[in-house]
Amino acid sequence: MTNTKSVASKLFVGFVVTSMLFTLSFKPAKADEISDLQTQINALLAQIAALQGGGSTGGSSCPTFTMDLTIGSTGAEVTSLQNFLMGHGQTIPAGATGYFGSQTQAALAGFQAANAISPAVGYFGPITRAKVNGMCVVVPPADDTSDDTSDDDSSDDDSVSLGGEASLDDVSMNDGDDTNIEEGQEDAPIAEVEVEFVDGDAQISRIDLGFVATGSEEDPWDTFSDISLWVDGDKVASVNADDEDDWLDEDAGTIRISGLDIVGMEDEKVTIVIGVTVQNSVDNMPATWRVDTEAIRFFDADDVATTEDATGDIGTGDGVTFDIDSEGADDEVIVKSSSEDPDATTIAVEEDTKSDWTTIFAFDLDTDDSTNDIEVNELYIDLYSSNDNVVDMISDMKLVVDGEEFEDYSTLVGAANSASTTFDLDGDLVIDAGDRVTVELQVEFKAQSGNYDNGDDIVASTTGATGDFEGADDVVGEGSATGETHTLRTEGAIIEAGDMTEVKDENDDTSTTDDEGIFTIKFEVTAFETDLYIDDTATGGTAEYNTGVNFQFLTTADAVAATSSLSASLTSTASKEAGRYKVAEGETETFTLTVVADPVTGGFHKLQLYSVNWNNTNDDADTQQRALPVEDFETDPLEI
Repeated sequence: MTNTKSVASKLFVGFVVTSMLFTLSFKPAKADEISDLQTQINALLAQIAALQGGGSTGGSSCPTFTMDLTIGSTGAEVTSLQNFLMGHGQTIPAGATGYFGSQTQAALAGFQAANAISPAVGYFGPITRAKVNGMCVVVPPADDTSDDTSDDDSSDDDSVSLGGEASLDDVSMNDGDDTNIEEGQEDAPIAEVEVEFVDGDAQISRIDLGFVATGSEEDPWDTFSDISLWVDGDKVASVNADDEDDWLDEDAGTIRISGLDIVGMEDEKVTIVIGVTVQNSVDNMPATWRVDTEAIRFFDADDVATTEDATGDIGTGDGVTFDIDSEGADDEVIVKSSSEDPDATTIAVEEDTKSDWTTIFAFDLDTDDSTNDIEVNELYIDLYSSNDNVVDMISDMKLVVDGEEFEDYSTLVGAANSASTTFDLDGDLVIDAGDRVTVELQVEFKAQSGNYDNGDDIVASTTGATGDFEGADDVVGEGSATGETHTLRTEGAIIEAGDMTEVKDENDDTSTTDDEGIFTIKFEVTAFETDLYIDDTATGGTAEYNTGVNFQFLTTADAVAATSSLSASLTSTASKEAGRYKVAEGETETFTLTVVADPVTGGFHKLQLYSVNWNNTNDDADTQQRALPVEDFETDPLEI
C-alpha cells in the first residue's frame, strides 16, 4: 500500500512540476512569480516527503544531528535541518541555503508547536534534536565548497528582490573597533570589510580570509578558536578555526566562510565586521597578526556567480593588523587622589577616652582600561605626624569601600613621627573592569592625655606599587595619593571659610601706585569643649600674637608683598567680653577680616587668613590655630 502511494505521488508531482515548467517556457516569469513558484515547489517537496514516509523512523537517508543550531549558524547540519522542516510541512521561502536565518527560525518554531515541543521559539537544542534524530530527513545536505563552475553554489535567497547585473566596484579593509586584544577574548571586532557593488544588487555567498602572524611562524589554528562575520551588529556566520583541517589553505592561512546571505544593494556600501575568538592559552605572546580579504564570491539578480580575487584591497596583502597579548596584559590599578578626601580640618578628640571614628583620608583605585575584574589582596598605608609618634596617636583603623568595612591590618610599625600598616583584604574587594572606587581610611584616636600633645597633626598616604592586586594575572599598581593634614585637639575652634571679596580702590590722581586693594574674608568659628575668647584685632605675619587673627598680604607667587600702607580690622557677630569676642561652647559665630593694602610694586595680589588666635579663660596666653586648608582661606588675585 505504501509503495503504491509513493509511486502515485511521484507521478503526480512530476506531472505538476512538468506543467509548471512548460508554462514558464511559454511565458516569461517575473521575479515575484519566480518567488511564488519557488514557494509552491517547496510545498510540493514537503508533500513528496510526507507521501514517501517522511515521518517514519530510521533509514539510511536519516543524518544524525550533533549540535545546537540557532540564528547565525551555518553548515551542512543547517541544510539538513531546513530540508527536514520543508519535508514536514514547514515553509522556508529561501529554501535550503545552509544559513540559519529568521525564516528557518520561524519554520522550526512551527514544527516545535506542531509536535508539542516546549518552548516553541525556534531554537534547535537537545530536546528538539532528540525528536528530529528519530525522524527521516529526505534531502541530503548541499555543500557550498564546490568549485566556481558548479551550479550547486547558486544563490538561494528569493526573500530579497535583486536587480541588475552586479559587479564588484570596491573592497576596502579598515581597522575594527578593537585591534588590541587578549587571550580568551571572544568575538573581538578586529577588522572591517567595506564592499560596494555597481550596475546592480548582489548576494555575497562566500568570503575567503587570510590570517598571517607577522614576525613569527605561529599557526592560526593554534591561536584562534573561531572566526565570525557581523553585519549591523548581528552575527551572520561563524566557523571553527582551532583545527588545521578547518583551514582551506594551511600554508597561506586561508579560511573559507560559506553559506552567506549578505545582500549588497547597488551603489551602497555594506560593512562586514570580522570577529575573532582567541584561545585561552597561546604561545609566543604578544603577537601581531594581519588579516586580508583573499576572495569574495557573489551572485547577481540573474543568479550569475562571480568570484573576485583582485578588486580593491582583495589579494593585495594590505590588510589590517591587530595585536594579541597575554590575558590580563591590559589589567591595571592606578591609585589616584579622590574628590572624597576630607579637607584639612581640626578633629575633636577626647582627653581621657578614645575618639569616635573619623575619616582622615580617601583615595581612588581606578582600573581604567582593564579587561578583567581586579581583586585587591593588600593595601599599604603610610601615616605621618610632624609633632609626635603616630603609634601613640591611633587606637584602631579600618578601610571602608561602598559601605563594606575591612578591619584586618598589621600592627603599626614605625619610629618617631612615621608609621605604616598593611590591610589584608584577601581578595574580598573586587573592582569591576574599568570601574573606579573610593577607599576611605577611618581612624579611632587614643585619649589625648598621656599619649600625644593637644594640637598634634596627622596625614596619611598610599602608593599603588605597595599594593597587592590580581586580574587575569598579578598586577603591579601605579600612582599615589596623599591626604590633607589634620590637627587633633581636645578643645578649640572649627574654622570654616565663607564669602570673600577683593576690590580695587582707584585714587583720583594720576599715580597708579596710589591705588589700593580692599580685601575681605568671612569665616565661621565653632567652639567645641570650651568657650573661646578672640581679640578684635588683626596682625600681618605668621608669628604667634595675642591678637584675634594673623593674615598675609601676598603676591600670586605666595611671596609677602611690600606695602606703603596696610590697615586691617576684625569684626564679628559675637558679643564682646572685656574687649574680646566670645564664642560660647557649641556655638558658631561669623567673623569678617578686612584689609586695605597699597602695594609698593604694581601687580596681582591676594589676602590669606593665616590663623585664628584664642584662649579659653580670657586672661591666659592665646593658642594659635591655623586656618586650613590654606587654599580655602585665600582671596582671588587682584591687580593693583
